[in-house]
Amino acid sequence: MSIYQAPQVPQPAVTFGDERLVDSWAVTMLQNTCSNLQVQNMALQQENAALKNKSQSLQQQRENPLCKAANRAYLREFTAYKTESLVEFPDGRYYLVKENPLGEPYKVVKPVSDCTEFSARYAIDPRDGSTSIEVRYRLPNGTLSGFRVADDKFQQNALIQGFYKSGGTLRCGKDGPRLFYMLVAQLLSKHEIYFQPIPGWNINASRWFFKESAGCEAPLDSPILRPDALTSEDQMMMAAVIGLSFLKTRLPEDMQPTKPFAVISESFSITTEITLNCKLAELKKQLNHHRDDLLIHVRGGFASNRYQKATNYDYLSDEAEKGSTSRSIYIVQAKELTPEIREHCIPIQLNPAEACSATTGVDSVTWGDLISLVEGNPNEFDSRVYRAYKEERDRMEGSNFCQEIAVLRAVSEIICWTFSQKASFSEEKVRDAYKTAFDHYPSRWDSMLNTTASDCFRNALYAAAREQTIRFRDIGDLDETYCKEKEVLYDEYKLYLTLDLVKRLVAKRMPEFLTSDVLAQLTEAGILSSSIVKTLTLSTGHSKNVRLRSINRSFVNGYGRRDITTIST
Repeated sequence: MSIYQAPQVPQPAVTFGDERLVDSWAVTMLQNTCSNLQVQNMALQQENAALKNKSQSLQQQRENPLCKAANRAYLREFTAYKTESLVEFPDGRYYLVKENPLGEPYKVVKPVSDCTEFSARYAIDPRDGSTSIEVRYRLPNGTLSGFRVADDKFQQNALIQGFYKSGGTLRCGKDGPRLFYMLVAQLLSKHEIYFQPIPGWNINASRWFFKESAGCEAPLDSPILRPDALTSEDQMMMAAVIGLSFLKTRLPEDMQPTKPFAVISESFSITTEITLNCKLAELKKQLNHHRDDLLIHVRGGFASNRYQKATNYDYLSDEAEKGSTSRSIYIVQAKELTPEIREHCIPIQLNPAEACSATTGVDSVTWGDLISLVEGNPNEFDSRVYRAYKEERDRMEGSNFCQEIAVLRAVSEIICWTFSQKASFSEEKVRDAYKTAFDHYPSRWDSMLNTTASDCFRNALYAAAREQTIRFRDIGDLDETYCKEKEVLYDEYKLYLTLDLVKRLVAKRMPEFLTSDVLAQLTEAGILSSSIVKTLTLSTGHSKNVRLRSINRSFVNGYGRRDITTIST
C-alpha cells in the first residue's frame, strides 16, 4: 500500500515588477491546514494496520475447531429461551412458558400440576394479629383443598410439604418444587389480604356471618330447649348460658360477661379433660389448645394444694374478664358448691335429667334457627339485645351480678324472638318461663354472699315440722313403716335425714337460695355431716342400711327454741 505524500505548501504572494510581496497571515493558515491533513493521514494508516490484524485473527478462528464450537455455543445462548413464566390456560391449569429476548414465539413446556383454580393470599388472624399464607386449589377429582403456612416460614420446602400433604401433585420432575414456589410467589404478588374466619361471629364487607366451633357442646341442629325445660328454671338458665356462647362474639364490649359460670350436678353429660386440679402452666396450655371452642367445660377437681386451686380460679376469672378478646364461655363442673366457686363463678344447679313424655313442641326450634335469624336481621338483633339488656340492668341495679343477669336476659330475648318466628304457639310459654327464672335466680346468686343460710335452714326445719310435712322418729324405735323420704331420725345428740330430704326442704322453704349453696354453707360450718351409711335395726329384728346425713340437735334446738322432735302441731 503506497504512502500518501502531502504536497508542498505554496506561499501566496503578489509580484510587482521584479519585487515579490508575501502575505504572512495567509501563509500561517495554509500551514495549519496541512498539519491537520498529516494527522488524519497517520490515523488512517493505524486503522488499516488494525483491520489487517483482525482479518488475520478471523482467518485463524475459522481454521481452529475449538473456536468453531465456541461460536456455536454462543449462537445457542443468544437464541435460547431466557424468560420463564407460569400462565393459566383455559383448562384452569398453570403451564410453564418460556420466551427468548428476540421476541420469537414462546414455547409451552408442560403444566406445573394437574390441580386447578390456584389462589394464594395473606390471612390475618384477628385473635393475635399473626399473618399466614393460605394456598387453595382444586384437586383433579374436583375436591377443594389447601394448606396454610406462617409468613415467616415462606420457604420452598415448607410450601411443597404442605402441598403434598393436602393431596397436591407436580408434573415437572426435579424442577417441580422450584416452579411451585415461583407460582405461589406470583399469586401473592396480587397482595390479596383477608381476615381469617374463626369460630363465632365474623364480619366481612359489613356483613355478619357465623362459623361453628368444632368443639361446640350444642351443634346447630340440636334443640334450644328440652321438652321439660319450661318447668325447670335451671334448664332455662342453662339454655341462656349456651345461647350466650353462640352470641358472645356478636355482642358489643359493654355487654360481655365478666365471670365464668359453674354447673353444680351429681352427673354431667359433657366430659372434659381440662381440670383445675393441675399446675397453672398446664391449665394455660389446655385452655389455649381449646381457644377456638365457644363453650369450654372445666372440671373443678379437688386440689390438695389450696394455693394452686386459688391461683387457677384467679386465672380462669381473668380469662373471663377479657371481654370480647376472649371468644369462649367457661363452665366449671362440680358436684358441690365450694368457696372458690362462690367467690369466682356464677353457679347453676342442675338436677339429673328425667324422662319426659310430654309433647310441648319447644324442642322443634334449633340453635341453627337462632343463628339464621340473627344473620338475616342484624339491625333487629341489635335493637332487641340493647333494649332487653338496658331494661334488666336498670331493674337489677345494685345487685352484685347485675352485668351477668342483664346479659343473660338479652340472650333470652333472642331465644324468645326465635320461637316467635319458628314456633309462635310456644313463644308466650317460653317468655313466661324465662320471666319466672329471672325473678328467682338473681336473688339466689345474691344470697351466696349472705351468711344466714344456716339460720334460714333451721327455720325451714321448724316450719316443715309444724306443717307435718316431715315426721321425727326415735332411731331406737323403728319398724317396717319407716319412710326415709319423710321421716327424720334422732338420738340423744343428732338428727339423721337423707340428702334428698334436705334438698326438698331447701327448694320448698328457701327459694331465694341455691340448694348447692345451702349445702355448702352447712357443710363448711360443720352443721351438716358428710354422707354415712348407717345400719338401722327394725323392731322385727331385721337390719336395714340407709345412707344418711347428720345434724347436731344442739344447732336446731338452740337459742331457747322448743325441741323440734316434740312438735306435733
